[in-house]
Amino acid sequence: MTGIIILAAGASQRLGQPKQLLPFRGSTLLGKITSTAIESNIGPVLVTLGAFAEQVKPALASLHCKVTVNHHWEAGMGNTVAFGVTEFLRIYTNVSKLFLLVCDQPFIDARLLHRMQALRSPIVACRYEYNIGTPALFSEPYFAALQALQGSTGAKKLLTTHKDQVATIDFPEGIIDIDTIKDYHELLAQ
Repeated sequence: MTGIIILAAGASQRLGQPKQLLPFRGSTLLGKITSTAIESNIGPVLVTLGAFAEQVKPALASLHCKVTVNHHWEAGMGNTVAFGVTEFLRIYTNVSKLFLLVCDQPFIDARLLHRMQALRSPIVACRYEYNIGTPALFSEPYFAALQALQGSTGAKKLLTTHKDQVATIDFPEGIIDIDTIKDYHELLAQ
């Protein structure tokens, strides 16, 4: 089984408000990515919240997904990835692959996820500009390494450490993520 973890625990410090709840195309940033993940029909969806969890949870109430809260989200992205993977594996069995998605890449769609899943590589990541990153798909041999992440070091560490195991797929829109109010206004202007 392939599962999808949506990482949405951050405090949006540069934005000054919960980016998860920013309105976008009739939903919110988090609502859109969660709906996309569910509608992809790839597998179960787990949303990992942290900061603003109580404010954000109601926005997910009508969606068919599991929601978990990382109470130690302040420890950094690595901690949230490790927590999300551990929780997913606690809830679901027979998991062979896990997607890691973030809520502030608004142009992720089901087609992209299916194209990634079709690549038979131990790790699949997206390429944009001179970077590789999320969405990313990890096979079971890497779950323990994801669970061992700590601090601010996220899953990108595995992408660089295991370069020879990573297949990439072009996703130029992946460069668009929402970290500041300027980023958000530019997104709405598109």
